[in-house]
Amino acid sequence: MESLIATSQSVKVYGLVLAGGRSKRMNRDKSLIDYHGKPQVEHCFSLLSRHCSRVFVSARHDQADSFSPCMEQISDLFVDSGPIGGILSAMTKFPKVAWLVVACDLPLLTDAVLAQLLEKRNPFKVASCFLDPESKLPEPLCAVYEPKASIYLADALSANILCPRVLLRQSPCAFLSAMDPHALRNANWPSDYEDIKRELRGSGV
Repeated sequence: MESLIATSQSVKVYGLVLAGGRSKRMNRDKSLIDYHGKPQVEHCFSLLSRHCSRVFVSARHDQADSFSPCMEQISDLFVDSGPIGGILSAMTKFPKVAWLVVACDLPLLTDAVLAQLLEKRNPFKVASCFLDPESKLPEPLCAVYEPKASIYLADALSANILCPRVLLRQSPCAFLSAMDPHALRNANWPSDYEDIKRELRGSGV
């Protein structure tokens, strides 16, 4: 058992900002929206950099010139495969690390939430993620995916399962209760953007 624990603790954790979505509901690129004085993709990159030894942006090939060259990118290997394709692309490039994955449309995400996720992570599971307190559904886009998750991701793609939430519900995962569920609120629609901007202005953040 001690050797298993040592092995799990020796696995590096890299960060991945998912920024390759088409943002059809928002009507503009969600990765470039400014909530915190910089494009959201840069904000998420900075956030992950405080918790991971190395951080990458997951992006489409046609986005290559949209982001700062200071941020390392991993281009999608699986075209139009959604977040699952982005995560699997990262795991294909670096198969022996775990990935702390964050979507670029989580403008309220905090260091405390990421710290909790990493502290409570179970490296013997496929992934560790939070459960929505109301729906009891897993949040797949603020989660840690272990190296073994690549097998499950590849099987999902081959079965044309593109929803990572479905994948997590069908896989052996560690499900956590977030200390601050509000920090996991997605901004998918223009109305979400306006609401969150008002909230951030009111809080002085």
